[in-house]
Amino acid sequence: MKNILEFKNFIGSADSINESYEPDYKALADQLEKSMSGLGTDFDLFGGAIGQIENAAQYDKLKAAFGKREGQDLETWISSDFFGGWEWTKYIQPFYRRISRPTPPGIQSFIDKHGK
Repeated sequence: MKNILEFKNFIGSADSINESYEPDYKALADQLEKSMSGLGTDFDLFGGAIGQIENAAQYDKLKAAFGKREGQDLETWISSDFFGGWEWTKYIQPFYRRISRPTPPGIQSFIDKHGK
């Protein structure tokens, strides 16, 4: 029993571990670009990247790291890569809800225009 208590004291609480977590935004931005480049979307790669973003502040840092690629920002890449249906409801909507953000205006206008 003493060893278990010493181990708990050594690792700390899960909350203290999560508070200090900061993703590698550049690597995640590169992963997102790779997941959406070319024909189709690599949903496992995409989901793995956005799954590491826990809040709106981290998302803002991810967008900054993504910058403009091929003349488009991250939200433009997302809106042009996801065409609705199951992929939209499985990946995009839950992500924005999880980080407590409304759907960005650029993505929302795409949804409105294309009937997602």
